[in-house]
This record gives sequence, structure tokens and C-alpha cells, in this order.
Amino acid sequence: MVYGGQQVRNPFLAAGITLLGMSVSRDAHAYIDPGTGTILIQWLFGLAIAGLGAITLYWQRAKQYLSRRFRPTASGRDMADDPEIDTNE
Repeated sequence: MVYGGQQVRNPFLAAGITLLGMSVSRDAHAYIDPGTGTILIQWLFGLAIAGLGAITLYWQRAKQYLSRRFRPTASGRDMADDPEIDTNE
């Protein structure tokens, strides 16, 4: 990532410094109409719903992967499930 003509080694640091600079700026003396709050609330709800959808999608994939990974095979049966092996000795 190139920032100000120089290569930036940590883009998160550059983004953090930029956001910090934007948050401590002086008064803009600008008008924000009442509809802006509603748009921000809609944006937050949409972000939350998209996040839950992504978590659900990846949770299903993780469950499928783990169930395939730890599925017992025919040669590696569990001793407790095998009626031919007496574990009560």
C-alpha cells in the first residue's frame, strides 16, 4: 500500500492514524438533517444481519468439515461400539 508516496508496512496503522486525525478535527459548522440518524440505524441493522448471515454460513461449513474429519471409519471403529470386544474385563 502506497501512502503519501511511500510504502506503508502496516496498512492498519495507516488507517488508524487517518481515522484518529479525522476524529479530532475542528467544528465543521455543518447541518445534519434528522434523516441521517435513520440511515445510520438502518446501516447498523444491515451490518448486524449480514454479520449473522456470514457467521451462520461459516458455522455450517465448519460443522461439515469437522463431521467429515472426525467421522469413524470402518477400520478404526470405536471399541465401545464393537460387540465382539468385551470391555468389561
